[in-house]
Amino acid sequence: ASLLETVWPVFARDTNALRPQIHATFALDKVREAHRMMESGAHFGKIVLTV
Repeated sequence: ASLLETVWPVFARDTNALRPQIHATFALDKVREAHRMMESGAHFGKIVLTV
């Protein structure tokens, strides 16, 4: 089997095998605070901006 056939199903969205860890969510108008958090390195996981 090819690498694509073997590995890709693990990452497929419909399997829920891997989900991103969300550390914090910010409204778009709080982008400065989100960027400060990202620069500080004090987060584990994703920093999300909502629109």
